[in-house]
Amino acid sequence: MRGRDFDYSRGGKGHPIRPTVRFPQVFVHCKRGIARISCDSGVPVKTKDKLLLAAEQRFLQKGYTATTVDEICSSAGATKGAFFHHFPSKEALALTVVEAHGQRRYELLTATPELQNDDPEARMYAFVDHVIACLMDAEEPACLTAGLTLELAGVNPKFKSICDETFTRLIEFVSDLFDAALANRGVSAGPTPRALAESFVATYQGALVLSRARADRQVIRVTLGQFRNYLSRVLASPTPAAAVA
Repeated sequence: MRGRDFDYSRGGKGHPIRPTVRFPQVFVHCKRGIARISCDSGVPVKTKDKLLLAAEQRFLQKGYTATTVDEICSSAGATKGAFFHHFPSKEALALTVVEAHGQRRYELLTATPELQNDDPEARMYAFVDHVIACLMDAEEPACLTAGLTLELAGVNPKFKSICDETFTRLIEFVSDLFDAALANRGVSAGPTPRALAESFVATYQGALVLSRARADRQVIRVTLGQFRNYLSRVLASPTPAAAVA
C-alpha cells in the first residue's frame, strides 16, 4: 500500500496535507504500509515532527501522564526550548498527536479496494477481513485513541471530544456498510446497523487489549472471526433471535 505524506503541523481531521514527513496509512506501525518511522531512521524530519513522532511512541509505551516533556525531547533529539517554540504545553502536543493518529487509523481501515465491490455483503465481509489483516500485520497492535480515552476522557474534556469524534467517525462508516448489507437481504428486525457497528468497534478494541495482555495476537483473529460469523447469522434470518448487547 502506498503511503501518504502527513504534515503533523497542519493537524486536524479532513485537512489537506503537505509533504513533510513520509507517513504511510498505518494503524500504529503497520507492516501493510512501511516499517516503523523513528526519529533516528535517517528519514529527513523537521524538529516539530520529530517531537510528534517521539510523543506518539512514548504515549503508546507509557501513556500520557507518565510521559514527560524531557523524555519526549530526549527521544526527539530536541531541546525544551524547541518544544515550547512549537507547542505551548504537553497537552497541546498530545491533542495534535491523537487527532492525527485517529485520522491515519481511519484511513487505513477504510482503504481497501474491495470496498468498491457492487455487492454490499461482499463489501461488509471485505471490510471485516481487512481490519483483521491490518491488526494482525501491526508491529505493535495497539490504539493510541483507546489508550488515551481510558486514561484521560474522564478528566479532560478536550481529549474526550477528540476520542469520541474518532470513534464516531469509524462507527458511522461501519454502520453504513452494515446497513447496505442488511437492506440487501431484507433484514429489518434484530440489531440495527448502528448497534452492530458499535459492537464491532468495541469488539476489535477489546481484542487489541486482550491480545496485548496475553501477548498473543491470534486473539484478534479469533475474536473478530467470531464477530464475522455472527454477521453471517444476522444476514441468514430476517428475524434474528437476539440483538448484540
